[in-house]
Amino acid sequence: MGKNFKRTPETIELNEKLEIVKIDHDYKFRKSERVGISTSGHCFYIEGKGYVAFEEDSVPYTPSGGINSLQSILDEGGFLYYDCLKFITPIHNLGVQRVPKQIWT
Repeated sequence: MGKNFKRTPETIELNEKLEIVKIDHDYKFRKSERVGISTSGHCFYIEGKGYVAFEEDSVPYTPSGGINSLQSILDEGGFLYYDCLKFITPIHNLGVQRVPKQIWT
């Protein structure tokens, strides 16, 4: 039996909090106890939770389409579910590089 793709109230609440932010190579995320890894680009962030990453990844989801890809996800109502996603935070707190909302659209 297939997965029900109706968004739950929890998913809708998380989707409403998604914002597009920019990260660069100064942002290091923990790959293992002794190794940090970085990426650069635009990604999703939720205040108080962290950056959105796929469950098996050590860095935030940064699509090759950048802001346009992320904006299309938002335009479609956000993610269908968060089962395969997690929230991660950088090893060091560098603050969030917010992208002005008018740039998204």
